[in-house]
Amino acid sequence: MYNIIMKSTVGDAAIIEARAKINLCLDITGVSGGMHLIDTVIAPIGLCDTVTVKVSDTIRVAYTDGRRYQNDTALKAAKLICGAYGLKGADILIEKRIPEGAGMGGSSADAAGVARGIREVYGLPDIPASILIRIGSDVPAMYAGRPVRVRGSGEEVTPVEIKRYMGAVVIPDYGISTAEAYATYDRIGGDKADIDGFLKGDSPAANALQRAALTIKPELEVLLKILKEAGFSQAVMTGSGSGFIGFTDCPGLYIKAKEQLESFSLADRGIRAVGFDTERICQRTN
Repeated sequence: MYNIIMKSTVGDAAIIEARAKINLCLDITGVSGGMHLIDTVIAPIGLCDTVTVKVSDTIRVAYTDGRRYQNDTALKAAKLICGAYGLKGADILIEKRIPEGAGMGGSSADAAGVARGIREVYGLPDIPASILIRIGSDVPAMYAGRPVRVRGSGEEVTPVEIKRYMGAVVIPDYGISTAEAYATYDRIGGDKADIDGFLKGDSPAANALQRAALTIKPELEVLLKILKEAGFSQAVMTGSGSGFIGFTDCPGLYIKAKEQLESFSLADRGIRAVGFDTERICQRTN
């Protein structure tokens, strides 16, 4: 497995690095039962939330900064998994770092981290996708913790080998509603992404939802401009936005693009930049 699972020094807790994801390429292939069907390549990156899980007589999810969610995906995961396996409960503490509404899978990462933590502290077998998909469509992919191709409504998760990509995610200080992005896509459509071609190295990265996100927030165009001016060979939105990724498989080009990106003083413009190296993550967590 790729996600790091660390036992704390106390000995009774599982501490999980719940990693953010990037969509290197994303296509929409249809609609079934009111759900959009997707075909996408997802890779974990170094940015992560920390999920600490302990055995408990009750189920509780808290956040280190005191935040609360009306429909908490992490809490849903804990209740569903404890119920499915007849467990008494879990005490869960989450330290958030993954930005919300950026297309980086923060809530799904936390839910997957909860699943891994509960599995660890209770000594469970690997939790199947048939349970994880009931938590959320991205959860099986996030639970996999490695580069995967995801199809259907999120239930078809296949490990894939990808090139070593080095790049950066640029994230504005506002998010995009996933529901609004899909609704806009239904109205105006989007570009076709060739997933097979991308995996073979024959087709560029693309995101079928990018046109919709740019319609909702035209100011996102500046993120594409920043990544292209920095010199990344590919630039595309991740998930339903608002984050955009620039990446390359050339180390020399990456170093130059990274230096150029750092010269833009993005923080002064309300933009956060997070670097990634897919090979480093896979080597570190394999």
